[in-house]
Amino acid sequence: VATAPYSPQAFLGLGISLERLGHREDARRALQKVILLAPQDPLASAARKRLADMKADPPSPNPRSR
Repeated sequence: VATAPYSPQAFLGLGISLERLGHREDARRALQKVILLAPQDPLASAARKRLADMKADPPSPNPRSR
């Protein structure tokens, strides 16, 4: 992201990685950035879906247990 601050693909990858690590708030911000950068891009659709999935799936007490 540091080398591509306007890349929706970079922010999508960051958001997915952060979510997997259990950093849900940071993941949410990265995914929202994808939507801001490219609202009509299919990557934005993927980000919207992940955000919806995150809302539907509350965080586990131990994020590493997944």
